[in-house]
Amino acid sequence: MKTKIVLFCLSFFFILQAVPTFSQTRSITFNARLSTDLPKGETVCVYLREREGVGEIFVFPLTDASDNNWTAKLDFDNGWLVPGVTYHYKYCRNYIYNGADESVGGNDQALREVIIQGDNTNVSDTITQWRWWPVDGAMPSIDTSNYLHTPPANLPDSTFQCGIELQDYWTKDSFVFSVAPTFDRIKSICKATYIEYNPVPEIHQFYPTPVIIEEGANGTPRADLISILTEAKNKGLKVYLDPFAWAMISDSSPNYHTNDWWIAYEKQWRPVILDYAQVTQDFGVDVFTFGMWPSRWSVSQQEAPIVDSLAQNLLQDVKQIYKGKIAVEFCPWGPDLNLYNMADYLKFNIADYWPYTLSASKTPGLTEMLTNLNNSLDDLYDQGPKKWGKPILLSQIAASSFYGAIVNQPDWQTQLYFNNNDTSVPFDFQEQADVYEIFMQALSQRDWISGVYSFSYNYWNSLDKSPSIRSKPAEQVLAKWYGWINPQSTTDIKENLDMVSSFKLFQNFPNPFNPTTTIEFSVPGTQLVTLKVFDILGREIATLVNKEETPGTYYVKFNGKDYNSGIYFYQLREGNYTETRKFVLIK
Repeated sequence: MKTKIVLFCLSFFFILQAVPTFSQTRSITFNARLSTDLPKGETVCVYLREREGVGEIFVFPLTDASDNNWTAKLDFDNGWLVPGVTYHYKYCRNYIYNGADESVGGNDQALREVIIQGDNTNVSDTITQWRWWPVDGAMPSIDTSNYLHTPPANLPDSTFQCGIELQDYWTKDSFVFSVAPTFDRIKSICKATYIEYNPVPEIHQFYPTPVIIEEGANGTPRADLISILTEAKNKGLKVYLDPFAWAMISDSSPNYHTNDWWIAYEKQWRPVILDYAQVTQDFGVDVFTFGMWPSRWSVSQQEAPIVDSLAQNLLQDVKQIYKGKIAVEFCPWGPDLNLYNMADYLKFNIADYWPYTLSASKTPGLTEMLTNLNNSLDDLYDQGPKKWGKPILLSQIAASSFYGAIVNQPDWQTQLYFNNNDTSVPFDFQEQADVYEIFMQALSQRDWISGVYSFSYNYWNSLDKSPSIRSKPAEQVLAKWYGWINPQSTTDIKENLDMVSSFKLFQNFPNPFNPTTTIEFSVPGTQLVTLKVFDILGREIATLVNKEETPGTYYVKFNGKDYNSGIYFYQLREGNYTETRKFVLIK
């Protein structure tokens, strides 16, 4: 009996060594009253930044205590909240403070301040205006009398890729908090089954020789990219990874580039695209874009032989790593490339290459636009699937939400560069929604189109004039069609991934959480594994895993509904291996 007591004490001692303990906590309570209504189904959160605008950042959900009153008490260890020190914060919606935040005193960038008072600090605020949301919580209405209200007889089957494009808007301070709620909305509201994500390596230098940086100024860091892929799978979304080298091409660029320049470019691009190919293979990506040329760069006839030769060799090497479906970026009006024969899909970017006008009227009608669109798609079929025998993935379907957005605009990408606050250009969500309706009607009639991806689903949800459809009526049009095509979306989670080489305990997602979160860990071989949760004093409160696991990556849910708000720790053990991470439960 004494031996058991000694072993128990030693075990508890080692747990305390692995799990930091704190003798005191300090708290801060936020009370927010809304004088502007919250858009339906959203959550008020607070973004809190460490003193003097540096260091660690947290985004916490508040509780709807009563009509338009939200509150949360946050507990921290005494090494973080320091009495007498000023901290910075502001309120936001759905964890997304970079665009879905409040406008403090009419200033979108301003932060509030709070000075910590002893062990318990209270703040009370009134939220008067949301950034990029010009109406009081209401969604503008559109006329759907001319829309289809029942599925057409020739609706695509469930293999059709109902996709949403999520461009690389990575920012180091806000990115990780916005991924989970964004994917939730993409799946539950848009009814999408695929997410297209665009990591963007930066072309840092063009001349005299090109230089490409995989994690450039706006590029997604590797750890965050893996988090995106993992979270998408957790949400039951399939993934289409579409990396492209990005740079604006100056007017001084030559009409075509020499063979030596392209050889130098391929040398820079090769390790980048092969690295992405390895990520796609390791993390179960469903479709992968192979591109050779910079974004929005049409290869000339003079360049075609060298580009085609380099690209085919490089794609062969990509296929040695990635075993899934390959899409090759396709420009119908460029030179013929044998590269297209190596693809599973031809990827056509509407926003980059669309040469047509849907209407010449500032008040376009559905019938006119649908007729013009059908003629355009017939031409695209002749140039692509008919010639190369490959189906097409249509990416970047887009229309801006302002009056006259599509009039004589052959390249919708130009819609991105206008002053959103220009009152002389009024909002027109009807026009934007109409474009999505005619596209889905036209696509349902063509079996050579294997998927469609809307441009672009920003992390923030706003009612601005950009082509993004988030929180706009066009989102509901797309959701109607996606719901018809896939009435029951998949919720499967991939539990085992190939090529796990070591033990690894990942940060839970989301964090902070209320009341559930997902913990991910990987096991390289068949091992006895334990995963336990401890409170701030080192006391074990839950055992999530205690069994022999085979090689793979695993996802485990923790439900904190029976526990108090505060800081907790979860710990993975196997033999001599131990790893501990901190997470925060907020109620």
